[in-house]
Amino acid sequence: MLGTKYYVDNPLYPIEKIAAVINLDVFPLWGENNDVTITGYGNSDLDERVARLAKRYNRYVMPDPDAYNGMFYRSDHFPFVQKGIPAMFAKGWNDNRKHGKEWSRKEIDRYWAEIYHKPTDQTDSG
Repeated sequence: MLGTKYYVDNPLYPIEKIAAVINLDVFPLWGENNDVTITGYGNSDLDERVARLAKRYNRYVMPDPDAYNGMFYRSDHFPFVQKGIPAMFAKGWNDNRKHGKEWSRKEIDRYWAEIYHKPTDQTDSG
């Protein structure tokens, strides 16, 4: 978030010319998915636009079921939100095409418990 905070305070292009921001911070960790999960669902008209695009690719949009963890407020898109720019954090990981929703939920829970930022983080070259 420090980089995006710096950028919105020192933009390369005029900040008022930025139409929207879609943060794609977590690429599919486990392969293709049926969903586009939106962290910050309902905060802008971007949801509707993404839903139209998702439908073209046989995907559907859903609100982030883990919104309680506050990721909307602690991700790279948020400094743009603070400047009044429509922004969201979009990812697909709640409905894996090969393994389904239940498997995805177990992997997500494992990710939050075992993988997501820890004081012991190490660089993984894999």
